[in-house]
Amino acid sequence: MTRMEEFRRQTVARMKDLRSGAGAGEGRPSAAAATRLDATSQAVAYLTPTMDEFLLWRDAVCGSMHVRTNESYNASASKVRFQYLSDNDQINAYAAQAPDGDGYVIVFYGGAVRFSRLASLAVAVDMCGRPGTASRFAKTIDNNGMMSRKMAMDIMTGCGLDETFTLPGVQTKAQAVSAGMIIGVLAHEMGHICLRHVNGPNYYDTNLEIARNHEREADSFASSITAATPFGEYVYEGTLFWHYVLAQQQGNDAVESTHPLERERLENLIRANSTKASALGIAMPR
Repeated sequence: MTRMEEFRRQTVARMKDLRSGAGAGEGRPSAAAATRLDATSQAVAYLTPTMDEFLLWRDAVCGSMHVRTNESYNASASKVRFQYLSDNDQINAYAAQAPDGDGYVIVFYGGAVRFSRLASLAVAVDMCGRPGTASRFAKTIDNNGMMSRKMAMDIMTGCGLDETFTLPGVQTKAQAVSAGMIIGVLAHEMGHICLRHVNGPNYYDTNLEIARNHEREADSFASSITAATPFGEYVYEGTLFWHYVLAQQQGNDAVESTHPLERERLENLIRANSTKASALGIAMPR
C-alpha cells in the first residue's frame, strides 16, 4: 500500500468516526452538533484530494492546446512523470530531470496542496457572501513555508472555515479555485521543462538573474495554459490569491533568490487583469 493509499484509508476511517460521533461524547448529538459534524467531515475530505482529481489537474496541463499544438512542447510533456508526495509538508513544487535520467519529473508536495485548499476555501467563502474572508485569511496565516495536516485543520477551525461547507455553493467553488491554483503551479513547472530550463541537477547554481528570468518565462507559459482550462473562470482568482498570500508573508524587505519577489509576480498578475483583482478586493501592493 502506498503512502497516499494509506493516508486515504486513514481519512475514510476518520470520516466514519466523525459521522458516527466517535469521541464526541455520549448521547445523540443536537441538530447544531450534527451539522457541525457533517461540515467537519467535509473539511477533512476537502483537504485530501483524490488521485482522480490530481490526474485531472495533470491532464489539464499536458492536454492543453498550448502544449499539444507545439511539437517541441508536446514531446517534452510526453516525457514528464508526476509525483505527489502527500506526506511532505513543504509548500513547494519543482521540476527536475528524472532520477533515472529518462525524461523529467514534476514533484508536488502535500503542503502545497493543503495550502491551496485552505486559500481556495477562503476565496470561495468570500464569493458566497462573506466578503473580506480571503483578505483576512491572507493577512493572518503564518506557516513558514509549511502546511501539515494538523496545521491545516487548526487554521481551518481557527478561522471558522470548517463550518462554511454548509453555505450554498462553497464547496463547489472552493474545489474549482483550488483546481485553478494547482493547475497554475503544475503549468509553471511544465514551463520550466518545455522551455528547456531544466538542464541538470545543478540548475539552481546558474546565474541568479538568468534563474529569475526563467521563472518569469515559466509564469508566462503557465498563463497560456491556464486561460483555456475547464476551470478558466477560477484560474485567475486562484493564481492571483496564491501569490497574494505568499507576498503578504514575504513582505517588502525580502531578498530575491532564484525566484523574483512574490510582490513582482503579484503585480504582473494584477496589471494583466485589474478588473478581476478589484472584484476580489485586491489592489496593487503598497
